[in-house]
Amino acid sequence: MLDMLLHVPFQKLAREDEKVDAMEIDGQHQQVATTAVPDGFNAYYLRIYYGKLFPHGDFFRGFHMEMNDIYLRFQPLDSVAEMESSIKEKCPFKIDIGPPAKRHAYVQSGNNVFVPDISDYDDVRYCCSGADVCIDCWPLMTIAIKVLDASLRGMLLKNEQRAAIADYFRVYKVISYYLVNNSLHPPKKKLFASEERYQKILDLISDESKNMLLVSSMTSGKETDDSTRWEQLKSTLQSGKHKGLRRCIEEIVFSYTYPRLDMEVSKHMNHLLKAPFCIHPKTGRGCVPIDSDNCDDFYPMTAPTLSQLLGELNAADWEGTSLEKSIRFFRTSFLQPLLKACRVCSISF
Repeated sequence: MLDMLLHVPFQKLAREDEKVDAMEIDGQHQQVATTAVPDGFNAYYLRIYYGKLFPHGDFFRGFHMEMNDIYLRFQPLDSVAEMESSIKEKCPFKIDIGPPAKRHAYVQSGNNVFVPDISDYDDVRYCCSGADVCIDCWPLMTIAIKVLDASLRGMLLKNEQRAAIADYFRVYKVISYYLVNNSLHPPKKKLFASEERYQKILDLISDESKNMLLVSSMTSGKETDDSTRWEQLKSTLQSGKHKGLRRCIEEIVFSYTYPRLDMEVSKHMNHLLKAPFCIHPKTGRGCVPIDSDNCDDFYPMTAPTLSQLLGELNAADWEGTSLEKSIRFFRTSFLQPLLKACRVCSISF
């Protein structure tokens, strides 16, 4: 069975082609101004999308759990047909997937989800803040994807185990590990754009004499280019005889770029997982899976919009839309390995 939470419009629509003025998100009635609703995002377009583009079969097979003695909350669905009918009928603005649960809604297992929180990087990015993201700070998320993808996975971990793993990834606060890939890009990050910003970096250097030398050099006004200052910083630190001082560069990179997780979301099994291929109500863009092997080539603002997909659908079938690549990736890289693993587990038991 599949446990699914559908977020439907708060205000019933008199006509299918009428724009939505209000919607319910996460259980709260929220009035949305017309400027807050993405262009081309409305109930009529969603009905077409769910009817002609949404991969109901792949979606159900990927998140359907065949387990005995399970009680499911919200929207317990037993078949693809039942799920498809429910989605088309309710035309949800948002779809979340819950964990399998036993009777009395006791969560039995759940996807092992570690969620990097872009707002936690606000102290090291100067282009955006909060939930906003741009092409300059998005690389912080690609680094998080690469690091987390190489970590442990599992569905049967208890909350305490999940919390321990999530806490393991909070080492950026300690700054005591080594990052091989120097992923810090000073010109983009503008790390030396002000005295306050480069002082934050210098505070990570333990050697007082080196620190004073760098402060003197950087405040002299002779070199103002970020790339030059970064190279100067590396040269000065790497010339030190003390091993710990030579590793300061790696520790600086590590502290600025290592994954920063939403701890509360990452450590509990009952966290709702955003469904792939739903349309995000705030951006009007499709929620597509990201290929961790090629995440450097992904940028969230290039994800297809609802109106774009429907325009493409007018000219071709789903294989001719911008969603085709994402659906095929979902099948080959997630669904097929998952079904194969489930068959192996069934044989083992």
